[in-house]
Amino acid sequence: MPRAGPEIADQELRKRGVHVLTVYPGLVASALDRGARADYGNSWTRHLPSGKPQVLAARIVDAIDRRTPRIVYPKLDAIAARIPPLSRWIAAHFGPTPTK
Repeated sequence: MPRAGPEIADQELRKRGVHVLTVYPGLVASALDRGARADYGNSWTRHLPSGKPQVLAARIVDAIDRRTPRIVYPKLDAIAARIPPLSRWIAAHFGPTPTK
């Protein structure tokens, strides 16, 4: 996955003792997640698994302790992040259109 601005900042600021953590949260069970899924109607995306907020929080704390520059959660998003062209193609061809 290419480095994003905050990850470059982490590399630059690490020399000064500053740690920058970039968090890429995907679908995480929440009111926002439930509302977004409801807006998509019967789309296949309604069946994608959601991560657990407690797990995301624990991973953030662990990443801070370990001074990790990036976390991607849940695992499905981490896989998608490694193959951006395929991820974009899937989203363009199979992504839902909100039903508002």
